[in-house]
Amino acid sequence: MMEKESRKIFWWDWAVLLLIILVAAFFRWRGLNWDQLQHYHPDERYISWVASSVDFLRNDSFVDAFTADESTFNPFYWPADVDSESVAVLRDEPRKFAYGHFPLYMGVAAENGITALFRNSPNQIAPETLTWYTNLTLFDRVTLVGRWMSGLYDLLTVVVVFLLGRSLAGTRVGLVSAALLAGTVMHIQQAHFFISDPAMAFFVTLTILLLVWSLPQTQEIFDTDPNPFPRWLIFAGITTGLAIGSKFSAIMLGLPALFVILILSRKTLIKRLIMYGLIVLVTFFVTNPFAILDTSCPLEFGPNSSEIAGFIPGACYFDNISAQNVMVNGGNAFPFIRQYDGTLAYLYHIENQINWGMGAALGYVGFLAFGIFTVLTFLRGVKEIQNENFSSIWVKGIVVLGWCVPYFLTTGQFHTKFMRYLLPLSPFIVIFAAWLLNQIRWDGVRRAAVGLVVGFTFVYAIAFSSIYSRVHPWHAASLWMINNVPSRSIVVNEAWDEYLPSPVMIDGRLAGRDRVVIQDVNWLSKSMPLDTPEKLEDNLETLANADFFVIPSNRSYGVVPRLGRRYPISGQFHQLLFDGKLGYEVAFVQDRPPKLGPLHLVPHLFNWPNLTPPEVVSDYYAARRQLMAVRADESFTVYDQPTVMIFRNTGNLTVEEMLEQFNLPNR
Repeated sequence: MMEKESRKIFWWDWAVLLLIILVAAFFRWRGLNWDQLQHYHPDERYISWVASSVDFLRNDSFVDAFTADESTFNPFYWPADVDSESVAVLRDEPRKFAYGHFPLYMGVAAENGITALFRNSPNQIAPETLTWYTNLTLFDRVTLVGRWMSGLYDLLTVVVVFLLGRSLAGTRVGLVSAALLAGTVMHIQQAHFFISDPAMAFFVTLTILLLVWSLPQTQEIFDTDPNPFPRWLIFAGITTGLAIGSKFSAIMLGLPALFVILILSRKTLIKRLIMYGLIVLVTFFVTNPFAILDTSCPLEFGPNSSEIAGFIPGACYFDNISAQNVMVNGGNAFPFIRQYDGTLAYLYHIENQINWGMGAALGYVGFLAFGIFTVLTFLRGVKEIQNENFSSIWVKGIVVLGWCVPYFLTTGQFHTKFMRYLLPLSPFIVIFAAWLLNQIRWDGVRRAAVGLVVGFTFVYAIAFSSIYSRVHPWHAASLWMINNVPSRSIVVNEAWDEYLPSPVMIDGRLAGRDRVVIQDVNWLSKSMPLDTPEKLEDNLETLANADFFVIPSNRSYGVVPRLGRRYPISGQFHQLLFDGKLGYEVAFVQDRPPKLGPLHLVPHLFNWPNLTPPEVVSDYYAARRQLMAVRADESFTVYDQPTVMIFRNTGNLTVEEMLEQFNLPNR
């Protein structure tokens, strides 16, 4: 019965889907200039920097275009004799690029096309917008267009989720799935960044859909080919190559593909496996040519890390992948991943998705449904395969879980747990949630449950997306500093965070950093045996001579005080600062939390490191209506909604006077 229902799409279903797409587009493209083009996301900033030097048309010949040290679209190298527009690019030396090349190239191509269109458009069409855009530097233009492209990938993912949900369990499940993904906050947030994750999530979801359509007897929307293998499986091979070309971890798509080919190809298994692999490889090479062609990089992780991994010796791409593998597993003690020390595998991811990435309603239902669907699929799927009932939801479920389970088991156990790592999994979690809600037999209860989950998800999405209509806290802090910090003042920032003030355009010229002397203190580096009184004295000497001290986010104070064994001395600093015992007082504070009407949803930044915030910050919170929520992963708040505090040196304490406040060994 469900299969027959799944074949029917009425005009009102298309109308609802169109409405969902329009709402999703609003959420994803609202406020693309969310940082006033200050490039506050470090990964995006690096991708845009590389994109600014990519030029498809500047090569003298076809051979030059694919020669590693002469090509002007090699992400790993920029030729010595070629200039780039608007940014300084390292010439004639290797550079790192650990991201997929396909989203990079698509962002560059889209910027080239849009800029050409705008520059050739009649001035009568939105002249202010045209002038504003075309007057931007290439670095700014490629960032904005890259963000628009990320939103487009995610918007297409909403459509694919509808099709996949419908193929699994009917049109109603497809529509609810699409609605839930349209309002999923993690997707809305990541769609505002020019990064590779939205592209990967789209191609992963599309690949799984095509693999499901490749199964025999699968009911399709366009039932024109009784044997969908040649069409859908070939397309799945192409999208697999595009997914891997967006982010290497998509290579696990080989598992569900292997399952489908085993079902389809009992007599010609090897032939079709080779064909599928060749399609994937050719697609990857066409969209990431220098992953194969550039073998000039000095390898840093092992004597020959890419060769050890079985790849091309000296390949820059695989050496960068090796570096990322070291990072996600907690190696090399990168300071920016110490926030994950002591976090629980799998549970930390689930906690942050429930609290922030998806919201409580969708998060709880989604992960519960993930577990139930997994158990039922592996209990019933084998029997359905034996009966050759390949159109069964449980056989299709094996294809879906062939991606979801290995990916979650692998990614969830990483030491480094950036929330965006679950982006390629969340489209399937919302489908599982819609499926579970659809299992409620009583119509009234089912409608109420769906309304509650979808409604809560959209209310949270509305609150979250409001941050993109307000000034970024770092930009606001920079403006305050230009107006309130005397010229030539010494301004100290915390290392491994954004340095403020940002350069701000005032009266046609950049102002900010040229007015002050910027220095830094470093708490995150030199941990454990190196966290010594000498390190403390060096930092305090900098602060003793400074006029202002900027804490751009919780990147340091959210970690250092919490890891007492790693930072036995530095971990004391922030509470002493907040208590006013080091001679500094808060002069400015601003945040940008999700907001619904007068109610602010504020992540609790101070409870996890067991800190009491400065009195001025507590008063700042108390002056408005807010819900002080639970902890949030740093990667969720630090780029687009940080809390910035600026301290003024009013006590002018000496290093010795500040040292008296610390509990030091041998003192």
